[in-house]
Amino acid sequence: MKRKPDIGWVKDVVAVAVFLFLFPYFAISFKQQKEDLLKDETKDTELQICYEQISELPHNENYFVVWEDDGTRLKLPIENFLIGALAASIPVTYEEEVLRAQVILLRSTVCGLFEEAEADMRGVKTITLKDGEGNFWTDRHMQSAWGENYDENLKKCTIAVLDTQGIYLAYAGKPVEGYYHGMSAGRTRDGKELSEEELLNYLKVAECTENLSDQSFVTEMEVKKEETGKLEEDQRTEDGYVISVKRDGRQISGELLREELGLASSNFSWREENNSYIFSVKGFGHGFGLDQYYGNILAAEGKEYKEIINYFFADVTFQKME
Repeated sequence: MKRKPDIGWVKDVVAVAVFLFLFPYFAISFKQQKEDLLKDETKDTELQICYEQISELPHNENYFVVWEDDGTRLKLPIENFLIGALAASIPVTYEEEVLRAQVILLRSTVCGLFEEAEADMRGVKTITLKDGEGNFWTDRHMQSAWGENYDENLKKCTIAVLDTQGIYLAYAGKPVEGYYHGMSAGRTRDGKELSEEELLNYLKVAECTENLSDQSFVTEMEVKKEETGKLEEDQRTEDGYVISVKRDGRQISGELLREELGLASSNFSWREENNSYIFSVKGFGHGFGLDQYYGNILAAEGKEYKEIINYFFADVTFQKME
């Protein structure tokens, strides 16, 4: 059954979209990273140069992100912050052009927050993000996750940020919320599902049929009924994304249930077996905006980051931070 989402569901999806954006804090500052690189002669010289170039970007002195988590408070220039955000939000083994597209979406979301922030007497704007408000990897996290590939992957992320320095997407004159997800269920979703207003009309339906043949497209997960409550009467889109579901007689959003149970996507169905529900899940994520998996296919075919973005987003323009 298909119906228009209610306001509560919209808030849930927007919250999840923001959640999908950043993640834990940067353990050491850019200055510390640079000093460590200079002390260690075995570090890649090109990586040192990349860091130095980013530190010299003019808008680095005008826009800062404060990251707070578990008593830790760290302040970073936006471009340095985006290195950790990129590392946390997409597989770095993907093609360089889709990494560039991803950085632009991340920067666009942050630019939207900067628009709402007030500048200090020097014209500097600072925003604060906390754990749970997005994805972000610390340098220590990167080293742990990447191991011997740390230098190579960090350089790849740094270059993606450097090559797109200051670029963000705008729609109707405003920075867009940079929606993205791991893999759609065959095509991305229309922004009208999120809002009846025209604010999200830049989120268009894009065909991603190659996803259907990937062996990881469908996953299954068993959850005890005592953990889920009684589930019934789900309402879903034509493509199968769950808009809302009744749990123990109370209506909740499909995104909320997906997040609570740790399902890969909100495109799910379930069947009962004994005292459990077996969830069959298609794709990864909410299905709005950039399909990273299919974007990587486009990049491998030779598409540049602007072409990739225009495939998934309608009527957007590429702007440059002042």
